Amino acid sequence: MKLLKIFQSSPLGIFINDVQGKFVETNDSFLKMTGYQKDEVIGLSLDEIGLISASKRNSIIQKLKLKGFFKNMLLVFKHKSGKKRSVLLTTHQNIIKQKLYYVSIVYDITNQKIVEKRLKEPNNFINAILENIPNMIFVKEAKELRFVRFNKAGEELLGYNRNDLIGKNDYDFFPTEQADFFTNIDRKVLESRVLLDIPEEPIKTKDKEQWLHTKKIPIINKEGNPIYLLGISENITEKRLHEAAINKLNAELEQKVIERTQHLKEANDIVNKNIIHLSFQKKQLEDFCNIISHNLRAPLINITMLSDFINRCDDIEEQKLLTEKLNTVTNELNEIFNYLVESLQIREDNEIKSEDLILEDYLKKTLDGLQGQLTESKAQIEFDFDKSPTVYFPPKYLLSILLNLIGNSLKYKSPLRNPVIKIKSDTTEGKTILSVSDNGLGIDLKKHKDNLFKIRKVFHSHPDAKGFGLYITKTQVESMNGRIWAESVPDEGSTFFVEFKTKDL
Repeated sequence: MKLLKIFQSSPLGIFINDVQGKFVETNDSFLKMTGYQKDEVIGLSLDEIGLISASKRNSIIQKLKLKGFFKNMLLVFKHKSGKKRSVLLTTHQNIIKQKLYYVSIVYDITNQKIVEKRLKEPNNFINAILENIPNMIFVKEAKELRFVRFNKAGEELLGYNRNDLIGKNDYDFFPTEQADFFTNIDRKVLESRVLLDIPEEPIKTKDKEQWLHTKKIPIINKEGNPIYLLGISENITEKRLHEAAINKLNAELEQKVIERTQHLKEANDIVNKNIIHLSFQKKQLEDFCNIISHNLRAPLINITMLSDFINRCDDIEEQKLLTEKLNTVTNELNEIFNYLVESLQIREDNEIKSEDLILEDYLKKTLDGLQGQLTESKAQIEFDFDKSPTVYFPPKYLLSILLNLIGNSLKYKSPLRNPVIKIKSDTTEGKTILSVSDNGLGIDLKKHKDNLFKIRKVFHSHPDAKGFGLYITKTQVESMNGRIWAESVPDEGSTFFVEFKTKDL
């Protein structure tokens, strides 16, 4: 029943013949196509009712006997009214209830043929233009989207002869997925009645995949209904290849520019670092010259004066006394010179190596060296290195810094209380900060801030105070691009801070 319903409702003409070519069944579409009633055709053959000639009928039967089927045979049916209809006939052998029958499907292409005829009417000028345009031009009828026109460029692009294309649709040439894509777009263009510009679309031709820039235009009749779809396609495959090559070259050039820019930036950073380093060295040299000028002048004047006094003195005892004073000044000058040489060596020691140092280990070494003073002063030592247990620094400099700072806390302890010295490490903005705090005499920074780290500057009376420790400490810290500063309140204590440079990764 279902097959019978499909048979009767099909828009295509369908009829069934026996082996003698006599009609045994037709559907309504076939009868409408030919103008006959069913009782006028049943029991007769195609030629007997005048649809085709007897010779054409014999040709059809021969083809069926050879192959058992044929497809899309172009025929001209003679309508009952006498008008001719162009059709495509497809016939297959079928066994129905153990008998051989021929089932035929007829597709009426009369309207297409009319269109073809109109397009083939003498219009050499337009045809010459269409044939010589380098872009593919095609026309599809709006109802079933079958091709009705192709130009030479279209043939060359797709790899098919136009005669193989006319009357067919996309499903006859392209994969189903691609044919679905084209058909959906065509339907949308016809429904919208608006030109559609497709900048890029892939198409699988007979030989290879191509890329097209296509414009699809609906052709509208006087009633405003679409009757054809006009397509104009430019082959942009080579253009895309050229653009891809250009984009690749541009990308490579951009990468080279980035790399060159990075190299220039790195070179500029090195130059800037060298400028900063040279500026720092220049300032150090100026400071060193000022230190020499300031700190050696007085001892040298004393030596000169004492030497002159000795030369002019006749008293042996007085000469001995002056000679002792001269020795004292000479020793002092030698001591100053040694410290200045040490500071100069620190500044110029480019070979000194930094290491990852465990602060607690180096604090223990420092305290071992100060054990006598710690015991005598009853000092209390507290430390906390949890937040930053290590620093990247030269080992001998770290020992020297800890020895100077803790030694000063012991040296300048308050007579009113036992020393409490707190050593702590912390991290700020990725940098390690070491602090040494005490409850000692403190320093009046309002008076001594500018002289705090200068050579031979002391701020409390003490037999061992010489004014070299903080100067050497500052020199060591700054030689490694670090920073040192202090906070202090008189009679309450002092805290010295050392900021270590971050380890370069």
